[in-house]
Amino acid sequence: SDIEYAFTMHAGLSLFKPIKPFSTLHAYIKPKDRSFYEKVLMLTPSEEDNAQLALITWPQNALFEEKQELHGLNVVSNKRLLSDIAENDEELHKDALEILK
Repeated sequence: SDIEYAFTMHAGLSLFKPIKPFSTLHAYIKPKDRSFYEKVLMLTPSEEDNAQLALITWPQNALFEEKQELHGLNVVSNKRLLSDIAENDEELHKDALEILK
């Protein structure tokens, strides 16, 4: 569909090179599309520890304009991917620096 999204964190990095297994997909979406994703994917709220999908609403178009396509899926820019990973997972950040060099 024409609805914008871009994977980040483990989901984004795994499209560059296989990484350790992970259980949560992180994706940026536009705020106006949130209800669409919730309906189509039949999402229900969950505690962070049990979540399998984390939708991050992001209103600025620049993030989506800078996305890249890998294996038919949209991923945030390398700069954004490294930034997101650095803020959330120090060990994964070390892997990301090696993979994205």
